[in-house]
Amino acid sequence: MRSGSRLLLLLAAIAPACATGPTPAPRKEARADDDAPRPERAALALLDKLAGAMRNDLAERLVDVADPVNGLTFWGQPGACASPLFRVSAKESGSLTRLARERIGQAPSHYLDRNGYWREVAETIRAGLRVVKLNRGHYEIPPEEKLDRSPAWASLDTRNVELSDRELSCLDEDQAKAVRKTRRADYRYRFRAERGYSSVTVFLIERDGELRVEHVIQIWHYDA
Repeated sequence: MRSGSRLLLLLAAIAPACATGPTPAPRKEARADDDAPRPERAALALLDKLAGAMRNDLAERLVDVADPVNGLTFWGQPGACASPLFRVSAKESGSLTRLARERIGQAPSHYLDRNGYWREVAETIRAGLRVVKLNRGHYEIPPEEKLDRSPAWASLDTRNVELSDRELSCLDEDQAKAVRKTRRADYRYRFRAERGYSSVTVFLIERDGELRVEHVIQIWHYDA
């Protein structure tokens, strides 16, 4: 760190202790929808559209949600860790569960049931939207016996928001290349939502000035 930067940090730390006026009230942790700038509001609205399309099992509702260039990839955890299930375009129609049956092939019934994967992910997203805050940092997973009673948690992240080694750890080179078609510079937000055993991560990109969803990833804590 440069000496000038160290000095600024030192002055910032000392200044509150030297103030003679009354101590200001602590700031509340910012919610993503509390006077959120327009881009953040747009991100939350897009996530709600995504949840609606999944909850209602309607592929055509992804027309304003899915990336028109690379599509939207749904991920699940049928094995040890998350992996891509199948991809949809922004021009699909009909039932998402029908598309899943056609494109996933052999998979646990959870991913082919509108009241399974699709409803669970949608409800986790919407539970997260009710409590979301900006850049909340690390989520501490509660002990398994407390998960069902733990409140929902969510963060809309604006830093380090692209697919990382964490998501790609179970993929071979060709699979990783297939899901990393978008430039890192085009990633704008990462939404993380936690509800009980279900953990959902959504990656939002910017395409021609519009936010779109490119990846929806669900994993389970403690192999629920």
